Amino acid sequence: MLNVTLRDLEYVIAVESERNFTRAATLAHIAQPALSQAIRRIEGQLGVQLFERTSRQVTPTPAGHLLAADGRRMLREMNATVEAVKQLGTQNPKSIRVHVSEPSLQVPRRALIALRNAFPDTTIEQTTLPQTQVLDQLRSGALTLAIGEAYRDPAIRTTPLTEESVVALLHHTHPLATRATVNPEDLASYPLASIDSTLSGWDRLVERFLAPTRPNWSRSKAFGAASAADLVDDTQTVLICLESIAHDHHARHRTSRSLTPPLSARWYVSWRPQIAGRATLDTLRATFARLDDGPTLAGSDSNRAIPGCERR
Repeated sequence: MLNVTLRDLEYVIAVESERNFTRAATLAHIAQPALSQAIRRIEGQLGVQLFERTSRQVTPTPAGHLLAADGRRMLREMNATVEAVKQLGTQNPKSIRVHVSEPSLQVPRRALIALRNAFPDTTIEQTTLPQTQVLDQLRSGALTLAIGEAYRDPAIRTTPLTEESVVALLHHTHPLATRATVNPEDLASYPLASIDSTLSGWDRLVERFLAPTRPNWSRSKAFGAASAADLVDDTQTVLICLESIAHDHHARHRTSRSLTPPLSARWYVSWRPQIAGRATLDTLRATFARLDDGPTLAGSDSNRAIPGCERR
């Protein structure tokens, strides 16, 4: 069994970062000769050279780059796990960091209010990250919870939080405003408000609803549903959105119509079991009846985010 310790990883990371043994020794709080010996020992244990050394420079080999990169990740995860272990079983964690795709929407607002009320002495930090970063931050422990889409990953647990109906929001003079309901064939003739994929996978829900017809996306792309609602004021664009969003953005010149066939969207909560404590999840469980101890959606075959949506 290879005996590479966390301290060994710190040595490799320091040398890979500084490209100089003297500066790396200062960074790692070790004497320079001892650091050089440690690197040679690690290379001997692994049977691979980690650094090319000359009298003028130190250059990481591909193996050195790989070990340093993975070592950084391992150290982050270890630090997060140690902190989580300290907090497990406590009713008042020091901080809870929550990613929500759109903090202005009703479901994340309810969740954040519930957490703040349940943990008045805890820092509740809300953040909105690009979707490409959420899974990595859940894995590393930088995030406690993610509310929005579901994620497939062996280390992450995901379960439904609640469910909302999806409707069409449009201007009151829009030709479809005369209909009681609208269907994919109706929508194919009009531009549909598009939401930036950096924020969410909502456009994929719309594409699946319209399939096999391709959406006629609006020229302008909105960064979130709230700003997308403004696009319907051109009297032609339609926004497919959660019913709660349509309700919040109803005005004298805006109206909404049900979809045929009916469409619903699920909100999910995702967490790493070693990071999110029982008390945190119990708070959400009491707030949203759908949250339960059902099986995780994790799977080793995919790490992609999946839209929280389904046809009813």
